[in-house]
Amino acid sequence: LTPKPLIQAMRRVVLKSVDSPTYVKRIIYCSRSSSSTRRLAEEEELLSRLRAIASKEGAELVVFEKQAATDATAPSPLAAVINAIQLFQSATVVVGVHGASLANIAFSRTGTTIVELGFKIPQAGHYLHLAESLELKYVGIRLRPNSRSFGATEVSLPEGGVDKIANAVMEGLKRAERMDGGDEL
Repeated sequence: LTPKPLIQAMRRVVLKSVDSPTYVKRIIYCSRSSSSTRRLAEEEELLSRLRAIASKEGAELVVFEKQAATDATAPSPLAAVINAIQLFQSATVVVGVHGASLANIAFSRTGTTIVELGFKIPQAGHYLHLAESLELKYVGIRLRPNSRSFGATEVSLPEGGVDKIANAVMEGLKRAERMDGGDEL
């Protein structure tokens, strides 16, 4: 795994090169609905719950998805990278199934809550390592065991999984409020 000082230095260098976004309470959900692997079976139920939380708490919910390379409305590659950096830098809470989109937590502010939906296997620890290296609040929610794990077409939450995620999101939002509006979490 990449050493903590190197991860921290990378974040400092990258964040110096982009404008800092203004603070708003923001929940980012990293969707895999257009991916060929690890689509979340309960995604609609989870999104409905996240929308209700965002509405109740005065937060913005952003669904982050990869765009197809052939998408004519997609920004240039450089603009897409800058947009992703600024979006994740502005996050209060990030939720997502283990996958490449979660690498963007490298640009999140210290103290941002990260809720990873993943597998309990040794090869799945890099987002925990990234979160710990950058002083992010990591919450791991384990998916139902699947013999294909990373290669599974669809993954499922255990019983009560949506409630666990909702509780982690609420706790992350409340934690950010206690930290003076999230400017320096």
